[in-house]
Amino acid sequence: MSMFIDSHCHLDHLNLNNDDLSTVIASAQAEGVDHILNVCIDLEEFSTVLATSNRFSTVFASVGLHPGEQTAVEPTVEQLTTLANHPKVLALGETGLDYYRNNNSKIIQQQRFLMLKVCGV
Repeated sequence: MSMFIDSHCHLDHLNLNNDDLSTVIASAQAEGVDHILNVCIDLEEFSTVLATSNRFSTVFASVGLHPGEQTAVEPTVEQLTTLANHPKVLALGETGLDYYRNNNSKIIQQQRFLMLKVCGV
């Protein structure tokens, strides 16, 4: 039997209530999706992403900041590594270099991306 992992989704962006989210997770499982990685795009939403992963045994979380997100305060290495130590956090991200949308300068994006190296990724 095949096992599928949704390695990148945003369950907190589905505009659903809690009961509907249970239905979404059950539907994914019925289609063979055994695990889901709910990806965080900024630290303000991390508590919601983590709460969803704590609610469902098959859902896990990432912690990070999308390269195009505008934020008044950049996360620190200490913040990211502390949050990443939670047992339901499997990845650092969302991160990378997104020059297509160009919401942030290339320098800011590169600095954010290089911070992961300091985090041990």
